[in-house]
Amino acid sequence: MPLNSYVVGGKGGGKIGGTICIDVEVTVMPKIPEGISREHVLAAIRDFDGGRPHSFGDSTKYDLLFEGKRYPPKAILGLAAAHILGEPLIPDDFSGGATSQCNRILRSQGFQIVSGIGICF
Repeated sequence: MPLNSYVVGGKGGGKIGGTICIDVEVTVMPKIPEGISREHVLAAIRDFDGGRPHSFGDSTKYDLLFEGKRYPPKAILGLAAAHILGEPLIPDDFSGGATSQCNRILRSQGFQIVSGIGICF
């Protein structure tokens, strides 16, 4: 079974009471694309500073700190993904937080993630 797949039903389906049960395999594709690079993130920061439209709000607990300026990490990663996918991700496509995939990707590309009170993570 592929990664992130779920089987609903079981053992070939069947009938329970008046309900027909079937086996269905659903593959959940990750929303954050592979291959987001430092260059994609830098382009996203330029996009953000330039007012490129996106559907993310302000950050609530963590910020990406770059050249003395704070940015909402999810918005930056969502905009960075646009350089691969052709359009930005939306808030429901992925989560934020100290140990989230979003912040792990940003840190892996050399960016600093700080809390709202300036403590580094």
